[in-house]
Amino acid sequence: MRSGPVATAPPTLASYLAYWLRELVDPNLAPATATNYDMFVRLYIVPELGKKRLDKLSVQGRPGVAQRAPWPLPVLRTRQGRAAMLRRR
Repeated sequence: MRSGPVATAPPTLASYLAYWLRELVDPNLAPATATNYDMFVRLYIVPELGKKRLDKLSVQGRPGVAQRAPWPLPVLRTRQGRAAMLRRR
């Protein structure tokens, strides 16, 4: 039998991502990688989808989210690309 808090309502994507960053990303990834994940979650995912309940989340629910990202995704693979994206904010 498990012990601990019992969820009274389905969690939102924002609350799950906070848990994911704290419990899985921070202890297991390099600090710079964890910082980047935190930045993208905080600036882009949570404002767009954070209030969505996990049990109601679907790909069909928000068409075009990736297309509305303020940068072309491949640019984030370089340090210069990430720095340029941050300067635009």
